[in-house]
Amino acid sequence: MTNLELNQAEKVPAVGNTQVKNILSAAEEDAGFAKLLKFRKGAYFSGEEIVPLGTEFIAHAIGWIKSWIKFVDGEVVERKIYRIAMGERPPEREDLGDLDKDQWPEGIDGQPADPWSLHYLLPLEKISDGDVVIFTTSSIGGRRAVADLCAAYAKRTAKRASCGQPIVTLGTAEMPTRKFGKVLRPQFVIVGWDDPVSDFNTAPPAIASELDVSIPF
Repeated sequence: MTNLELNQAEKVPAVGNTQVKNILSAAEEDAGFAKLLKFRKGAYFSGEEIVPLGTEFIAHAIGWIKSWIKFVDGEVVERKIYRIAMGERPPEREDLGDLDKDQWPEGIDGQPADPWSLHYLLPLEKISDGDVVIFTTSSIGGRRAVADLCAAYAKRTAKRASCGQPIVTLGTAEMPTRKFGKVLRPQFVIVGWDDPVSDFNTAPPAIASELDVSIPF
């Protein structure tokens, strides 16, 4: 895969430009993803450290990335990056090859496991210290959380012609599943916006996602 060039970030609106450059740099094939935020069993983790619920971040929705990642023996061997704000769309799974299930490795359930998985990545800038992490998820619930947030950003921007990014707190929501019943999924609760005209003391109404993210694991 050709490495992403930092000058591609010049196409992104000025607000959050530095952060978007950071995320594009981190997305380069050779660099990998150094600082990740993940959601496991109802909690957020950066490495092995729990990040408390309610922690505030600026969510750089403009930097939303979808990535097809191929794993072999638990290691990333190929990564395809698609920047949503640039109009880049990931291909369908069938277009990636590796379709012979007899060649797939055995998964944790004993069944053949697809070597490719679709991940959503979202840069988050911690309000308290400006530290930037990348929320990464391949689960249905995680992708829904990212899509809900980015849908809210897009709808607000379309109405106000504003490039302000949402300020969110880390939260959870219940999601029904066939196998495990109700489980917790991540949720980014919007509490304000980082543009100068926002009233940070008033949270906007919740906006349901209009995106279809019901892609199987």
